Amino acid sequence: MSKEQQKAARQILGPGIRRVREGERGWSQDDLARRLPLAGWDVDRALIARIELRTRCITDMELFALAKTLGVKLDAFRAEQAPIPAVFRRRLREWGRMTL
Repeated sequence: MSKEQQKAARQILGPGIRRVREGERGWSQDDLARRLPLAGWDVDRALIARIELRTRCITDMELFALAKTLGVKLDAFRAEQAPIPAVFRRRLREWGRMTL
């Protein structure tokens, strides 16, 4: 696996975040950026774009803030076609049981 493939494999949630933001909420990146400070994350549109394009990793706390703001469970960000390594599947199962 190339370095680029390894990097992309670690950043699997970006497309799912975009799908939820656009498809389920109908929000722009600016709309989301304006709402995220209420969940404790001061962010701009450009950062959201980098996460969705898989060029920036996302921390656990940022992921929780996104899920809370978008009103979904963490596993809603999962892309059906993307293979998820076992360690991430385990974490998503654990996080999916948490209430935000």
